[in-house]
Amino acid sequence: MMFFFLVLAFFDLSSLRTHFWPLTLSFGKFWRAWQKSLRERGGRAFAEASAYAREAMTL
Repeated sequence: MMFFFLVLAFFDLSSLRTHFWPLTLSFGKFWRAWQKSLRERGGRAFAEASAYAREAMTL
């Protein structure tokens, strides 16, 4: 039984991609709302957060 889960986890990535699809949609909504609130509060905070996000994406 454990072998099946390992095979699914490492070889069938399309299945895992569809499994986490709702999570990525909700995170995208949260991310846009967070960026909007930062923009409304002030330009410097938004610029710093955007730079941090870009740096985190490149890791």
